[in-house]
Order: sequence, then structure tokens, then C-alpha cells
Amino acid sequence: MNDPARPRPRLTVSVLTRNAESRLAPLLRQVSAFADEIVVGVDVDSHDQTATVASQFADVVFPFRHAGQLAAARMEIFEHATSDWILVLDDDERLEDGFAERLPELMRDPVATHYWFPRKWIVDEDKREYLFAPPWSPDWQMRLFRNDRSLVWKPNRPHSGYHVMGPGLFESDVALLHYEPVWCSPEDRDAKLRTYAAGAPRDGWRAHYTIPRHTPRRPYEAPALVSESHPRKHPVRLIVGVREPPVEPPLPSWGMEVVKVDMVAATHCGFEVVAAVTVRNTGALAWWPSWGIRSASLYFSHHLREPKGGEVVQWDCERTLTLKVTPPGGETTYLHTFSAPAEPGDYLLEWGMVSEGERWFSVRPPHYSPLHVVA
Repeated sequence: MNDPARPRPRLTVSVLTRNAESRLAPLLRQVSAFADEIVVGVDVDSHDQTATVASQFADVVFPFRHAGQLAAARMEIFEHATSDWILVLDDDERLEDGFAERLPELMRDPVATHYWFPRKWIVDEDKREYLFAPPWSPDWQMRLFRNDRSLVWKPNRPHSGYHVMGPGLFESDVALLHYEPVWCSPEDRDAKLRTYAAGAPRDGWRAHYTIPRHTPRRPYEAPALVSESHPRKHPVRLIVGVREPPVEPPLPSWGMEVVKVDMVAATHCGFEVVAAVTVRNTGALAWWPSWGIRSASLYFSHHLREPKGGEVVQWDCERTLTLKVTPPGGETTYLHTFSAPAEPGDYLLEWGMVSEGERWFSVRPPHYSPLHVVA
């Protein structure tokens, strides 16, 4: 139950930025009114006073370098944020009036691990209009999540955003205001789109940057201007030295090992078999049931191999959905049902798990269970 008498959880606002000296200060002034902590990452290739502006408002400023892939920089935020929740913003965004007032109630929810907000694409500041048609509206963005490294990861592709395990809720009463269409120069936009195309050629971001003339519009209320920032509670902490990004960004920290297997040793061709397999979570991420958008769909499964030489007979076999939360170090038992091979013989089942659309992961060396199949 959401108890308004509970103390308000603490909030860190995080921004990654580059060449944003003119637009960063108004954003940081706005969030300084309610953030317990502000963490800003500044691209070392910035050639203006972005770092100086950041140091005037933020509690922590760290430099980062990237080659079109921000996964490492986005995950570095967890090393500096000390609050219960993290709100992630871009430097070309602002918050609608009333956004800050909604945050305490949202963060007190004992169940939710993250929140989605609609984002309004601003196309005319003078008339105060935003686009009111797909894909620009509602353009749900997942920006508020618990500061829990076991729940969150960033896929290794541009424009993918954070992925968070657990219950995600949608908050439609307040929105993010996105000024990219009116603040970004054509040259900067072309450079950005080339980066996106190189890293995510099949993602659905392209349609956002081609706006037909007659796209429906609606009025928006511009946020109140904040002329002064709220004073920091502590001196700014400037992180010295740039952490070089990995050549290949690390994969999400999934890991498992098999503890116990209870399965028949022999069966008939095509018969249904149940295996009770107890596994331990050896990774840094918790296992949660799937909650839809940007949440891993985790399954327990197996590969079917020949006993001599280990040649693969069938790689993608039946999958059993994750139905309970298993934290790092915890154990759970999957009741895994599958059909025995159609051909008699001896087989090995190699146990593993899969984050759908992302990667397989299993113990090394592999854990095998033998199965004898008769006609």
C-alpha cells in the first residue's frame, strides 16, 4: 500500500550531456528544486563550457568518452548515485509543471520498480505546440527507476534506453517535454542519425525524425522559468580521469549454475518428460517474471546433444517461463516439461537459460543430464 505518511524516498537526477552550455543550466535549475542529488556526465569531446555549467549545479560531475555507444556511461551512473531512485533526463528535455509533485507518491509505491512517462515532441515554442500523432505521441519513456543494480542494465545498442526488471507502471498525468525538433540544428541531427544507423539499423527510431507538415498538433503549457537554483547540500564532486569505454560493451550480467536435477533416466520416443531442475542465480541481475516493455523475458531451457562428441541435435528446445523473483545468490526450481526425441537412442540435455532476443547463458563447464530414449 502506498502510505503518504512514509518518508519520501531520496531521488537522484541524472543527465548525460555534450555541447549543451546554453540549455543545461535551465534544466538543472528546474530539477534542483526537488532532486536530492544531481549527477551529470559530460562528454569529453564537448568543445564549449558544458562541464563548467554542470559543476555549478550538480553534486557529481564525471567525464565520459564513447564511440557512438553510451551503454558504459549510462551504467557508470550507478557508481555515483546514492539515492533510492534515479530519474534520467536528456539535456534537450524539460518537465511539465506538476511533475515534481507526482514523484513522492510514485516513489513510495512498495511494488513498482520503474515508471514510464509520455513525452511530448515540441515543434513550435512560440505557439507552444507539440505533435499529437504516433510515433511522437504518447512516445512512452522509461525514466524513473529504483537505484538497484540488480534490476537495471543498458543493452549494447544506441537509442535503446535502460531495461529494468520487475513491475513497471505508466504515469499519464504528467509528461516530459522534448525540444529536439526546435533546438537541434540540421547538421547535429544528421550526425546523430548517422550514429543511430550505424548502431541500430533496424530499430524503429527513424520515423521520429521525419515530420510531415500536416501532422496534428496540440497546445502545451511551458514550464515555469526557474531563475535561481536551490543550493547544493554538499560541495560538487568532480571525477578526475576518463574511464575508457570497452571495445565491446559488456553483456548483461546474467549467470546460473545447476544445483540439482530430478528427471527420469529413460523414456519412450515422443513422450512428455518433466524435469525438476534447481538452479542458482550466479549473476549480478535478479531474475523476475516478464513485465513487458524493456523487461527481460527469462526462460529455462536446454540444448539436446549427442553423447559422443557433444554434437548439437537440437539447439532451441522447449522453454519454461520464469515465474518468481530470484535475487543474485538465490535458488529456484523450474518444472521443465519437454518432449523426448522422436528417434530412439542416448542423448545429453545441456541445461541453460535464455534472455529472449538477447542471449543464452549457462554454467561453464556445461551441466549435462543423460536421457535414454526407446521406441
